[in-house]
Amino acid sequence: MKGSDRSPLPEELSGDDFESWLAEAERDPARSAEIDFLADLTAAAELERAPAARTPVPPRKVARTPARRWMLPAAALVLVAGALALWFAMRPETPRRASELAQRAAPRYVAVELRDSGASQDDGFASAMAAYARGEWAVAADGLTAVLTMHDDLEPARFYLAAAREQMGDLAAAAALWSTVAERAPGLLGEHARWRLAQIHLAREEVADARRELEHLVQQQGDFAGRARELLAALERL
Repeated sequence: MKGSDRSPLPEELSGDDFESWLAEAERDPARSAEIDFLADLTAAAELERAPAARTPVPPRKVARTPARRWMLPAAALVLVAGALALWFAMRPETPRRASELAQRAAPRYVAVELRDSGASQDDGFASAMAAYARGEWAVAADGLTAVLTMHDDLEPARFYLAAAREQMGDLAAAAALWSTVAERAPGLLGEHARWRLAQIHLAREEVADARRELEHLVQQQGDFAGRARELLAALERL
């Protein structure tokens, strides 16, 4: 659309022109519905902004005019102010301790092909991981422990046993299991285990041990190298 054909925006109008635009909008159902939507949006933004306001502003006396005359010109300002207030209210605080940097959420279970392990669906791995996916950490830990008694070389079972132990609060057992997986398993699984081991060290404020594992990941130049660099940089800022 050419610039000369564009209809003026309401905020570009003033005085009689704005009154004419408002009257025309009232006769157009589609435009009138749009105005009502903006009015509702503005009211919602005001509700979001109110809890974050620090100094109450006393109301001013204004001339009585139809509500819609000020809704459209004010909508953008109110929305921006509400968004800024909400951002400041929800902004995370800067970490002050290594433990605040630790990522402790349970790793997601990703199905893997169990090559050359001798394990099968009947050996309990699948049922143990079904319990893991449901967040039944103790049930999953018991099942994975039983699997490892039959297949000690099944590193995915050891990895998720470590994860279940961590979620149960047994950080020492989790760290020992992840350390074994990090040394034994090649590729992504071993790197992920080393990353999780670094998180355990951070949670226990063992900064030197965490740095060692993170630097090892950087040297490996694998999938976790970038995240390890970012975490090392965050440690430098403490």
